[in-house]
Amino acid sequence: MGRPDLRGSMSSLHHITAAPKPAFVAELREQFVRVAMAAPHPVTEPYGDPEDLMNESSLTSSRHHKASGVRPRARNEWLIAAGLVLVAGVAALALSFDSGGNDVQVAADAKLDGADDTSTEETIDPDTLARSFIEASTPVDAAAAIASLAPEAEVSLGGFGSQSDGEAWFAWNRAIEWETVVTGCTTLSLGDLRCDYTYHNPWLAALEQPPIAGSTMTFTIVDGSITAVSEMIAFGPFRPIWDGFQAWLERVHPSSVALMLTNDRQPVLTEESLEAWSTHSAEFVDVVRLGTMGEAFMDALLSFDIEQLNAAVGTARDLHEERYLQGWSAATNYEVIARHPCEVTANEVVCVAEGRDDWGDAIGLTFLDRFTITVDSDGIASTVVWHQETTQPEVFSEFDDWIRSEDPALFEAGGACGGFFEGGSTPGACARAWVTHTDAFNAARTN
Repeated sequence: MGRPDLRGSMSSLHHITAAPKPAFVAELREQFVRVAMAAPHPVTEPYGDPEDLMNESSLTSSRHHKASGVRPRARNEWLIAAGLVLVAGVAALALSFDSGGNDVQVAADAKLDGADDTSTEETIDPDTLARSFIEASTPVDAAAAIASLAPEAEVSLGGFGSQSDGEAWFAWNRAIEWETVVTGCTTLSLGDLRCDYTYHNPWLAALEQPPIAGSTMTFTIVDGSITAVSEMIAFGPFRPIWDGFQAWLERVHPSSVALMLTNDRQPVLTEESLEAWSTHSAEFVDVVRLGTMGEAFMDALLSFDIEQLNAAVGTARDLHEERYLQGWSAATNYEVIARHPCEVTANEVVCVAEGRDDWGDAIGLTFLDRFTITVDSDGIASTVVWHQETTQPEVFSEFDDWIRSEDPALFEAGGACGGFFEGGSTPGACARAWVTHTDAFNAARTN
């Protein structure tokens, strides 16, 4: 984005520290959108092309059949890629539990508020029971869901194979703030109940992505108790962000990897590890959210649409430089040569783009523009600092001095370059004047 030399502006740049810089946010967003926005698949099949299932982390479970007079049994067949097993509790991630003797304790026989210890004559209808099981989020709801399982229930939900497993299963959901919403339940031909649901969590929200659909749980319910339950999870669309979380954890908190993940990258669910899951999940959300903000800023800046830019930055200071820059760049046919992923530190996002324009081409320059967005304690962009470098800074400065001397009227009030990068209203006219003067400048340099 060609513009006059900002000599001395390096002092205003917030330099990146040695802190880890998760520059994967742009790629993460692109991968997620590519996978999640693919053509939808029937809820009876996992996301992704069937041929790719063995290469993706899409997980399926086969459904059992009831035989007359025989207690239903569930068969679960998991397709796992690259040793990755992730169960998102009630929703989307297949996992195994390391009980370690320290599992979070939630009374499996807890009752809903107001219930007594005697059996009730009323039986909860199957649809309500299934929905409550899938959407259980609080400790009380989770304990009630576990209590709704018959003593010998067949449970096929990844690492959840019995009532005792369920405590850690639901606790992990709370640690990463997993949310599931039932979208409908259907009675199957053999009397079982299949419920479709979506899942979401703050990781997805930070990428500004909607809930993921396509998962199901299938229940056998007898006399108000769940005698069998199995699950099919649409995990494929979630894989990019799960892989991103692991990469971020290994880089930023390497000492927590063994605490939170087994050697084959399955979550460890002891009390200590669940606390780490909660803490680092929230931190990861901040990283992704800031990176997403930075990428949205660059999208808006390069759109040459000032309204989109204002929306991306929110309450940041007056963007007179950026507004002028957009007008200038549009007039000189600016093109991106390379756009680098935004880098995130504690409270800053730094985004860089390399580019060319007609003025730079005429005098042999390309540009590197760096934007540093500082974020306040509420997560809102408070300042934007712009710094530009060129491939030949001496030529840049020489042209700036030459044009001001050659045509000073350009920079006077009412001139095409009046209010130059300081609130001027004619950046396009100014930029075109600079391009027009390049022939005279080049001729003067050769004489």
